[in-house]
Amino acid sequence: MEKRTASYMLVQASDFSQALARLLDGMKGTLADYEVASIAETALIEVYQYTLDEETKPE
Repeated sequence: MEKRTASYMLVQASDFSQALARLLDGMKGTLADYEVASIAETALIEVYQYTLDEETKPE
């Protein structure tokens, strides 16, 4: 039996159908089996990628 792992993905879209279409498009070509359990609107407005510099890494 396979172990299932839940994952959360953020998709920028105007509505739920566009969000689903963008998610499915992003998952094309992956070898993993997946199931879309739910789609929900969040209060997030903007997401920024954070990269930790070598100089500021904690030791």
